[in-house]
Amino acid sequence: MVQLVGKRLEIPARGWTVAEFVRQGVLLQRTMVRLARLTQARAIPPMAKEVSRLFTNQMEEVIRRVLRRAQPKAATISGEVSSKVSLVTNNEALWIQAIEEVFAERGIPLTAEIIPPVQSVMAQGYSKIGALMNQPANPDTNPRLLREAQKIAERVTQINETTRNVLRGTIQESVASGAGVAETVDAIRDRVPDINARRSVTIARTELSNAWTRGAAASFLESKVITELSVIGCQSREEERWGEPSYPWMWRGESTCGARGIPLGELERVVEIGWHPNHTGTLVASAFRS
Repeated sequence: MVQLVGKRLEIPARGWTVAEFVRQGVLLQRTMVRLARLTQARAIPPMAKEVSRLFTNQMEEVIRRVLRRAQPKAATISGEVSSKVSLVTNNEALWIQAIEEVFAERGIPLTAEIIPPVQSVMAQGYSKIGALMNQPANPDTNPRLLREAQKIAERVTQINETTRNVLRGTIQESVASGAGVAETVDAIRDRVPDINARRSVTIARTELSNAWTRGAAASFLESKVITELSVIGCQSREEERWGEPSYPWMWRGESTCGARGIPLGELERVVEIGWHPNHTGTLVASAFRS
């Protein structure tokens, strides 16, 4: 893919220098951006589908537990709640108990399902940037990338807190309106899947971008010739929010989006700070040793 995306790019056999970057720097950066976007674009739909499926499974498990406990004989027939359930008193505490149980139990499977695509994109970020830099892969890097992939997958589990809150809010509204169990189930199935589907795309896009960035950063950090990096392709720098103390994605007093002239020694700090959800920028090399 590196050769196809950077067709006119000539990777210097003796390594990148200031002179080579002057000659081909724009093309090098464009190639890095294209590789990042193509790799992530291929991985986003299947990961989003998997995240949405897992969220939906959690929702359905919550419903199953409540129906089983509220009315032991109540059954779900062809995906439709038995009308007998509507006779049961709607108990918010029962719903909350089921939510807490399911979300506590489902964190590990959720993480395990998400690790492979995250790890794949991260590994490609490392290998493809390494190929552009004409530097050999370091086998000692693989265990570290796996740990980083696990951290990102765990963050997806934490993002799952939003699903928990949506469920709680839907249940509270339904109970407050006087609806029965069956009506509450309908409300959940009407509202939650659409929200989860939209969130799943955002989650996949954001976390796969983070995966690529961490893989690419690992390769940049192994370079003997890069001195600075920059972030290009951001749609906005969130300038109007720079002064807000609650805005967490700040480096040297400004947004990490569109950050320029990041010294190699500061790269790990910037990557740890990260970028806002739906970030569209790409980390690229922007200065080399003579």
